[in-house]
Amino acid sequence: MSDYPNSGILNRNKFKRTGSKAPDATGQGIITCKCGHETEFQIAGWMHDKNGKKFTALRFEEKGAAEKRKAEAIAKKSGLPIEGVTQPETPETKTAEQNIPF
Repeated sequence: MSDYPNSGILNRNKFKRTGSKAPDATGQGIITCKCGHETEFQIAGWMHDKNGKKFTALRFEEKGAAEKRKAEAIAKKSGLPIEGVTQPETPETKTAEQNIPF
């Protein structure tokens, strides 16, 4: 892939079950901006057939974004603080802050 700038590759998802919302194809790509900065992307594709016309819908997501989103969802469910996100004040947190001796 590094031989071809601004390119990527998609592979058919062999594990997709019938009726699942999972992508029909997944892959990765690299896009280079004019300044020379390279960004890696994860690519997902869904095959559609609408009114007899076939097309593929694509989603590009910066590499690692999906893992971050999953970690944030787990943290939110368990009540853990999420890095970079301010937690709303609750009566319990106000009381705890007021009890600090310094």
